[in-house]
Amino acid sequence: MDEIKNIIEKQERGSIRYVFPVETDNNIAIMISILANNGGGKIYLGIKDTGTYLEYKGYSFRVPDQTKIQQYLGGFKEFKINKQLLENKCLIEIIVDCASQSILFKGKLFKFMSDYHNDTKQLEPLKIFISYNHKVSDFADILENQLNMMFGPQIIISRDTRLKYKDNIDLFMESIKTHDFIISLISDSYLKSEACMYEITELMRDEHYTDKLAFITFDAEDNKLVNSPVEIHDLVPTIHGELRFDYQTFWNKRINIYQNKLAELGDNRPETHVEILNTIRRLNSILIQVGPFIEMLNSTFGKTFHRMNDDNFFDIADLIKEAVKEKN
Repeated sequence: MDEIKNIIEKQERGSIRYVFPVETDNNIAIMISILANNGGGKIYLGIKDTGTYLEYKGYSFRVPDQTKIQQYLGGFKEFKINKQLLENKCLIEIIVDCASQSILFKGKLFKFMSDYHNDTKQLEPLKIFISYNHKVSDFADILENQLNMMFGPQIIISRDTRLKYKDNIDLFMESIKTHDFIISLISDSYLKSEACMYEITELMRDEHYTDKLAFITFDAEDNKLVNSPVEIHDLVPTIHGELRFDYQTFWNKRINIYQNKLAELGDNRPETHVEILNTIRRLNSILIQVGPFIEMLNSTFGKTFHRMNDDNFFDIADLIKEAVKEKN
């Protein structure tokens, strides 16, 4: 009992929460999940928090149903509910251990809105898009698995750059812009992929696009991480030195190919003209933006995949943590 008296005297809050007069099992479960996800803590039923001081009032209601709370929390059992007497009044103490992985309440994450009251808010997961060319899909697997291990339900990862039959490419690109964070795996094949580079050009329409973009480059050492090595000329991008301008030459040649196709068709098959003109429009967007994009890569300190992997993707994880905080 001395411990509880000390807590009341010291006005401890944060990881210690106070309930008076009563809370439902539903809300107690939410509070337990939050404490478990943030290092553990305690809940006292029968102590009133006025915001300026703590007052011991006692608890005269039903003891929370531990079995029901465990069901709400997906089977999480690392908490104890103890009934005690203090000054001839009942007190319920709930001790919550730190969880080794995210504890969800009915599949959702929550946080306390203040140290001084128990109002909670559901957390919105950060939407992350991994942009990559299919030739480096094994690396995308490594990155996705690592991020899911670190952040669990705090994030939702999308990563399919290949359109399905009858998908609208412009609508698909619009959906990418709704993501909170973009991670681009910059291979040579990426910088020569229409789908990948069109994603980037659409993202670059936002003048603050670099705030939501992280990128990882490749070198020959990265192939040691995967079972099926990627051809070096497809894997390693040339983003430094004068050869970086070859990407602009590459996209200019692509445009010329389609312009020649258009000229060959003449006045025949006007429906095909529309399709080719739309492709030329997309390629022109890429050509305009590929220079500034590569210049940004050239002037920004980046890391190769194996160096990121050796550090457990610390740099990107740090950016994601900040983005999660800003969103919630």
